[in-house]
Amino acid sequence: MIFDLMVIGGGASGLAAAVTAGRLGASVLVLERMKEPGRKILASGNGRCNLTNQNISSDIDKEARLFAAYRSDSDFSSASDEGFIRHVISRFDSKKAEEFFASTGVLTHSRGEYVYPRSDQAKTVRDALVRACEETGSVRIITGCRVLDIACASEGFTAACEDGKAFTARKLILAAGGRSQEKLGSDGSGERIAASFGHHIIPSVPALCSLKTDDPGFFRAAAGVRSEGRVALYIDGEMASEEIGEIQYTSTGLSGIPVFQVSRYAGKALSSGSGVLARLDLLPDMGSEALFIYLSGQSKAHPDYAVLDLLSGILNEKLSFAVLEKTDIAAEKAACKLSKRELHKICNALKESSFNITGTAGFEDSQVTSGGVSLNEVDPDTMMSKLVPGLYITGELLDFDGICGGYNLHMAWATGIIAGRSASES
Repeated sequence: MIFDLMVIGGGASGLAAAVTAGRLGASVLVLERMKEPGRKILASGNGRCNLTNQNISSDIDKEARLFAAYRSDSDFSSASDEGFIRHVISRFDSKKAEEFFASTGVLTHSRGEYVYPRSDQAKTVRDALVRACEETGSVRIITGCRVLDIACASEGFTAACEDGKAFTARKLILAAGGRSQEKLGSDGSGERIAASFGHHIIPSVPALCSLKTDDPGFFRAAAGVRSEGRVALYIDGEMASEEIGEIQYTSTGLSGIPVFQVSRYAGKALSSGSGVLARLDLLPDMGSEALFIYLSGQSKAHPDYAVLDLLSGILNEKLSFAVLEKTDIAAEKAACKLSKRELHKICNALKESSFNITGTAGFEDSQVTSGGVSLNEVDPDTMMSKLVPGLYITGELLDFDGICGGYNLHMAWATGIIAGRSASES
């Protein structure tokens, strides 16, 4: 049998494409290498599936925030990555995402700007997509099928699988994901297949992941603490990005949403041999001068306090110990014996502690992949390759990555649905 459309990858983007194409009457074959489709969907949003964000809108008042949420390293000659994202969002924004899921029986609700299924279960989303595929009557999903190679054929495209089977379709959607979390299905094979068709691959690095540092003493002392702070990332001395939020301290370094947001810049820089430094502000809502005045006043008002006591009202105790270790000031030292220089030293440690970043958590522990097929080579109105007619590329396989908050999943749905519709209508 020759299918109208073959989708490589049964994840978020691939299932959205299959549902859309099947509803339009196309015969669709989905090939998924895992034993069940949508494994990565099940793990998204800590199991709750943050499926879109209310900021994903063509509303001009939200544009600045929207385009700051997406990053790309494709080398555009006549357009920007914002141009690609703008095209996609103009065709499929957060309201359309909620409408699409409502059509599968999934209602949504919001926590702030984050949009979740009303059930707060990622399984609801995955199961609804699979049922929607079945409901079309024209979508077939084969699991446990690893695609080794795809070749152009007179009828379209033929996929050769590891078990010796081969499948042919007139159109092809590559929705195989990036390299993050191979145990859930993303093994980088999509990049290899896209490259075999002549596509340029922007080198991939882990994104939305924790960072490793070269100061094990500080982080062993602070491990397990979650605390509000600002993290600023410097590459070869120049600030690349900064974020404020709840920072998580681990035995090997830094984690938490603000760290995730800047991690893609660290990964890119480390892969090119650049020096990467993270500077922490543990009290972002208090200026350096105000902090010095506060600590000076406390040391005079409570001369019998130990230095650790001075910090107990503003910082987690484990984190206070770590800061004091960094300053070489004994935690038990009497506050009245602190010199002005030592007070400044504590203030600097609280406001400007710096750590060399030596690595990221790696692909297996990253939420998304930064890098992939160059956006220059894909039509954002259809997701069709500009190099190979009938070939469509979607989702995390493309060279863009978003911040936390539903931005990445939204683009998976959006690009998949656009590709499914275009491949069927054409």
